[in-house]
Amino acid sequence: MADLNAFKHLTSINDINEALQTLEEEDQRLSKQLDDFLSERCSLESKMFDLRASSPTVASISLKAEKLMTTVERSHSLAESVSGKVRVLDIARQRCNDAMNRVDDVLDLKLSTEGIRIALDAEAYEQAAGHIHRYLSMDESTIKRTAGHENDSSFDNSFKVLRDAEHRLKEIISQKCQEAIEKRDVAAISR
Repeated sequence: MADLNAFKHLTSINDINEALQTLEEEDQRLSKQLDDFLSERCSLESKMFDLRASSPTVASISLKAEKLMTTVERSHSLAESVSGKVRVLDIARQRCNDAMNRVDDVLDLKLSTEGIRIALDAEAYEQAAGHIHRYLSMDESTIKRTAGHENDSSFDNSFKVLRDAEHRLKEIISQKCQEAIEKRDVAAISR
């Protein structure tokens, strides 16, 4: 069974994916061995039954029983080993998924920052609201930690742009709604 400490040094997605691939290959090999042992177990049990019926010698039966017990113990140990490796794989897979989600958040931040500018300039307020909604679902401190730049002004600037755009969009929507109310434009009000 792989030691969890061996995986703590893995920091890049490529390293984690390589370790995951190696563990999956080992898991498949051990699963095949386990299947072989388990199929051998059935065969041994069948042979033991035949021995009991055909041989009255207790010593012979005892020897076969000991071999069966050894096989079962090996199968048990192998099953525990496979189970441990599966747990390690699950942890590595979860770390990969978490890392990919954090990278997606950083990319979304950059896309939302640019998208909000374009949408507001084009007076596409629904699209701008979509970018603001995405921004509001982001965790600013997690994104900064993910990128390893907690004091990076580019992230600070991106979040400032989005906060300013949120306030600007609220003001524009309030102004447009007020104008629509004054004009009694029901379509514009519901928009």
